[in-house]
Amino acid sequence: LGSFEIAGWSRPADQTGGDYYDWLHLDDGRFIFSLADVTGHGIGPAIVTAVCRAYTRASVDSDREVHDVITRINSMLHADTPVDRFITFVLGRLDVSRNHVHLISAGHGPILYYEAASRTVRHHDAQGIPLGMLEDYEFEQPLELDMAPGDALILVSDGFFEWANDHGEQFGVGRLEQSILASSDEPAQGMIDRMESDLRAYVGDAVQPDDMTAV
Repeated sequence: LGSFEIAGWSRPADQTGGDYYDWLHLDDGRFIFSLADVTGHGIGPAIVTAVCRAYTRASVDSDREVHDVITRINSMLHADTPVDRFITFVLGRLDVSRNHVHLISAGHGPILYYEAASRTVRHHDAQGIPLGMLEDYEFEQPLELDMAPGDALILVSDGFFEWANDHGEQFGVGRLEQSILASSDEPAQGMIDRMESDLRAYVGDAVQPDDMTAV
């Protein structure tokens, strides 16, 4: 992917999960990536996840901006999603030639961004509510990121930081940040491996309560 690396990883809490990640290249050379987390886990959320992925792939093309795509997906999902389900979702478009990202988060956060120059992890809030809740919802304009060498955009589902140890203490976003900082010189897959191994060491024998996904 030019000067960029991308990696994705997911582990469901049951045999089927309600998380997904995906990416694809557009004809104009730009790169689309997404991550979704449907409420709950198991077969019901897995079906909604499959529908969300299909709608996303059907809605993305070179002529549509990120804001238009997510608005269209939300409208379709509202008609098809059970009232007790909603989807937190991130959709991003990378312009490889300009090192520039347009990104919209529908209720999914925090969006984590490692800035190599300052060796800090920044948090970005969502630009709207989860998908499927309101049919005609108007999302904010995309978050825009100019990426520099060594920078990293990290997307994770809440299964990563809400998993608690046997004492009921969650791993938390702060410990996730420390994993990112400790692996900032690693390839993309290495950063995910470090986050997952640090989490595993923290929770010990506690049963995984929710699906986990990272990009």
